[in-house]
Amino acid sequence: MEEEEEEERHCRQGHRASLQVRTSGGGSICLVCFSNLFTQSTSALTVHRAYAISQLSCALDDTLFKNILFQNHRHFLVSPLSLAIYSASDQTLANDITHVITKLCTISLTNLTDDNADNNILVQDFIHHLLLHLASSALVWTPTLAYALHCLGLLLELHCGSNNAVPDSLRNQKVFMSNLVSGLHLPGQEVFHISFANYNEEKDSHMEADNVAETAECHESLINGSFVRTFAEAVKGPLLSSDVQVQISALELIHYYTYQIEGVDIIKELSILVEEGTSDYIFETLRVSDNKEPIVIWCIRILNLLSTAEHAFTRRFTVGFTTVTRVLGHVAGITLHPVQTDTILLISAWLSNSPGIISAGQAEDLLLILIKMLNQHGIGDVGLSSEAFNAVCSAFIALLKTPSCHAIKGLTVNSIHAVLKRAISSACDSKHNETMLNSLYFFNEAFMFTLDISNSEPSDIEVAKANLVDICEIYLLPSVSRMSENEETTRALLQTFNYILKDTSLVQTKKLAEKLVVSQWFSFSFECLARFPTEDMRNDIFLVLSFLIEQLAGDGMGEVVREASHNLPLDPVDLLFLLGQRSSYSSELHCSQIAIISILHTSHLYGDRFADDSQVLACLEQYILVNASDSLCAATNSATLIQILDLYALIRDTHMNYPLLFSVEAEKMLLRVIADSECDIFSSRIPKAVLRWLFQQDEIQEFLMPRILSLCKCIYCAEKGAELGFQKDDTSENPNSYSPHFNIVVLAELVDQEDCGTAVLVLLLNQMIDRHLEDELRAVLCVLMRIIKIFPGASNWFCTNGVLVALHRSYFASISSETLISVTMMVFSILCSAKFKVLMEEDLWLAIANQVIHLLVGKLKDKNSANHEGVILFSLLALILQKSRPEEGLLMESSRAIVINTHLGSRVESIIKNASARGAALAQLDERTSSGQILISALVYHFFWLR
Repeated sequence: MEEEEEEERHCRQGHRASLQVRTSGGGSICLVCFSNLFTQSTSALTVHRAYAISQLSCALDDTLFKNILFQNHRHFLVSPLSLAIYSASDQTLANDITHVITKLCTISLTNLTDDNADNNILVQDFIHHLLLHLASSALVWTPTLAYALHCLGLLLELHCGSNNAVPDSLRNQKVFMSNLVSGLHLPGQEVFHISFANYNEEKDSHMEADNVAETAECHESLINGSFVRTFAEAVKGPLLSSDVQVQISALELIHYYTYQIEGVDIIKELSILVEEGTSDYIFETLRVSDNKEPIVIWCIRILNLLSTAEHAFTRRFTVGFTTVTRVLGHVAGITLHPVQTDTILLISAWLSNSPGIISAGQAEDLLLILIKMLNQHGIGDVGLSSEAFNAVCSAFIALLKTPSCHAIKGLTVNSIHAVLKRAISSACDSKHNETMLNSLYFFNEAFMFTLDISNSEPSDIEVAKANLVDICEIYLLPSVSRMSENEETTRALLQTFNYILKDTSLVQTKKLAEKLVVSQWFSFSFECLARFPTEDMRNDIFLVLSFLIEQLAGDGMGEVVREASHNLPLDPVDLLFLLGQRSSYSSELHCSQIAIISILHTSHLYGDRFADDSQVLACLEQYILVNASDSLCAATNSATLIQILDLYALIRDTHMNYPLLFSVEAEKMLLRVIADSECDIFSSRIPKAVLRWLFQQDEIQEFLMPRILSLCKCIYCAEKGAELGFQKDDTSENPNSYSPHFNIVVLAELVDQEDCGTAVLVLLLNQMIDRHLEDELRAVLCVLMRIIKIFPGASNWFCTNGVLVALHRSYFASISSETLISVTMMVFSILCSAKFKVLMEEDLWLAIANQVIHLLVGKLKDKNSANHEGVILFSLLALILQKSRPEEGLLMESSRAIVINTHLGSRVESIIKNASARGAALAQLDERTSSGQILISALVYHFFWLR
């Protein structure tokens, strides 16, 4: 090369002046001479070529030179520079040539020329010339080709950066791609980068295809089984390279390759990669990586992509499971590690597909890591991400399903429940529906694990199930409303409660059931049905309701809901409409109505009224009326009949102060059916409100009296502890009750607080007197006295309902002295606790006082019979005297009758005189003897008589 002195002068080789490009400094470069130096001269020294390249590089910085070159000769240097890069045997020269080529392309892309439309053509031209040699089927890889690959990679970056597309010249270069794959053994990143660019181009070409057939043909032409196998074989060497950068580049290429594969054969191509051992080499790379972050991240990402080919990958993953588990132990301790979630998902998927392959030792190692992750980290910015939390739950679920998990020594359900508790509490604190969903799945699997585990004692399993119930009660129950926002989460929650409520052996389960229904579970259920009106939701909702009713009502009442669930409407209004239909000709309708009654009964019993009371009452009355002619009592079992009664009475009692419109005919019909039935309404749990309403109905008193009499017998038997003329009617352990739900306390509360039952009790007392049933009479009197003892104010209600008249009548009945003493004790109890208004009934008290005086005088005549009975009679008379108030006019006539009775006075005087005659020996008299008790009673009586 030489410098020209004049613009029109030829170069020394005689080339035209038009091919000489001037510089602003007065020099010029002959493009022909420059080209010949690289294309024709075989003897040119490297130093000459290096000098020419350096001069061209300097000239490109000159404005005049650039303008002339790009206006007139922009493509002239493409061919010589392309050949120069292939012929360069020196790395420094190759780098200089690459620098000049990229500099030319960069200048072209800066829009310095007038014709901006062709700025990108220069880059494409260079790429095309470089590809001519690389795409040759006769290409033999040499180390010098790496320089051309490096230059091509830089040009592709320039082109993609400006045009965001791969050049047309690179499209459909199948031979070029094969050459690239065979050249993967070369060091550096050029082959990997260009391979990725070509795959990216292929992806774009697929997206732009005019039809599906063209896309499939193009895809098949580039990626077929032979090519995939060649590719898999080619990357094995770089994966085991001692150069970390080469390993990373190989992993990147595999990642780009697998990520760009699209089409119907994606599983096929990934399977080929796996079957050719690519995953094994990645496992080995991971094993020897010493947990280097770039290697770990790329390996896990690629393994997750390969795992899409489940069938092939599952078999291969067994080899690398231990390695991946070790990696999980590493990333688990790093908060929010980028492949933490991917590693867990990889293991979880393998466990799900091959639950029987993992050994007990491997299962234990994995279990410890998962437990550590949940125990040490919560969901949030400084703990597990929600994705990682979901993955951990999935891994736990898959692990608990494996047989090896049951064989882990030292593993107890308590350790599983501890981490489950942590997971549930974290999920409840999270705002992500998916975290709650996965924690519920974890809970359900833990419950099944608790039932299936074989290395725990039955007592331990019962304790473990109780712990699960506690977790439900503490964490899940308060979060129920939030879970209903998503159908899948709602169904998982329903499945959880379904598992828990099925178990009827735990006391905690029933307590949970009570808390559920008190928390408006029935209303929640129908809200879910309104929000998600699907068949699956219907089945889940009514299944849980059936087990809930089973827990609370027992007697198989939940079974009828399960049987009728497919016929039950989703809307409460439709439920009520169905209830009011005549069911004599349809067994399915009858079954549905019984189920509806069970649902309404349980919900109303616990105050969860998901339907309006007026509508429920109207439909229930309609049901009673239209089905009464078909013998409601015969067509309905006793449990359902009691439920109908409870439901009707609960609604009526609730609106006692604000009456609802009701059908008198329906009420009478219901009471008639109850009275005619053989059912024992007190044998089941009957609400106090129902009892209150029931005892106020005159039409049913005859029905109630035998039931109340049975209660009286049970209490009297327990109190006396002796064989009487009747047998105990119950098998209850409670001596104060003939059923677990109806006892003396319940009856006493009704009498004292509501004045309910007193009329029936007094009526029963009169009936026993009239029928001369002394044993039963004593039993009734015993119950009346027990009620007064529990609630003293009840004596006023008894007196209001005529108990004194009944007691007075009993003195004239043909009954034994023992029974008369029971009557007297009842009078004594009333007199102790009654108010002044009761004491002002002088006629009754006078008649009673005269009868007691007559009895006492008779007892005192016979010294042998003056025992405990005499003490009671003396006590009653003394109490009458003590209660009398002359200034208020209370008990004056009865007191006067007692005082002026000479027979009684003489008997009392005789007792005192006889005792005084004993002198000092009187001090030795035992007060526990009958004579001692009579003397004390006489002295007390005499004291009040003197007063």
